[in-house]
Amino acid sequence: MNICNNLRTLRKQKGFRQKDIAQHLDIRIQNYSRYELGDRNIPFDILERLADFYHYPVQAFFIKDIPDSDFSDLTITELGVLFDMKTYDFVEHHKRLEEDSVNKNSISEADTEKLNKLSADLISIKSALMLKVANILSASHKLKERWM
Repeated sequence: MNICNNLRTLRKQKGFRQKDIAQHLDIRIQNYSRYELGDRNIPFDILERLADFYHYPVQAFFIKDIPDSDFSDLTITELGVLFDMKTYDFVEHHKRLEEDSVNKNSISEADTEKLNKLSADLISIKSALMLKVANILSASHKLKERWM
């Protein structure tokens, strides 16, 4: 688990600068930079405010490292949190594209690719979750058979 890496990853994925986040949190940019570098402990109230800012659960910062595509090393809890995060991103991006469509703005290829990537990630995360649950059920069934 690397909170500082996750802070940096989320910020960059959303296209923000450290200055933007620091301004939102009403803290000095140097303090925020130290959080991302791991040079300073992050107070829980700052994590809560960051979670509100990103519209993610606080647990998002505690995932081992937010992966780009391989979700197999995550726990069931981490997969659930990541699924919630990607679902939020998908819905928000889809809403924006619908608004662009209604306003007769053209939808860029990059926007379509982002939506497709989010969709593929959701399918991959769901598959990883289902595989982990199936493994747990299988192990549970084997234990039950041994005890009977």
